[in-house]
Amino acid sequence: MFIEAIKKGFTNCFDFQSRATRSELWYYYLFAELLTLGAIMIDELLGLSVRSFSILIDSQTIEFNIGPILIISFFLTVIPLTALRIRRLHDTNRSGYWYLAFIFVYIISFFYDRLSLIVFFGYINLVIFWCIKSDNGQNKYGPESSLIR
Repeated sequence: MFIEAIKKGFTNCFDFQSRATRSELWYYYLFAELLTLGAIMIDELLGLSVRSFSILIDSQTIEFNIGPILIISFFLTVIPLTALRIRRLHDTNRSGYWYLAFIFVYIISFFYDRLSLIVFFGYINLVIFWCIKSDNGQNKYGPESSLIR
């Protein structure tokens, strides 16, 4: 099931029209997170860094490094994950514009801090949509997806 979801995520990475099940989204999301964690560990082990920055938290400095393997893993998974999130919204009979609106407000929030709370609750709303049960049968976005719900 896990491998099937990963294959389907990459195979349908430019499909923003159909539907995706909960398991497709969450298994692919798990894969993307594990890949990111592995990329961070490999970059650290090999001492690779494209960009470093420090953050001061409670009088402690925490150093972050962004390496080339992490960048590659991000670009490898960002489009399929975006497509899956939109297709998952379609599976609950919601428009993919919910996700587009979230991204738009998220980008604007970098310049206008007051939108941060809206971004937070908007993401919570999307996660709830991604977790709810699929529509049974066909909806306006097509027939049910074939993987286990």
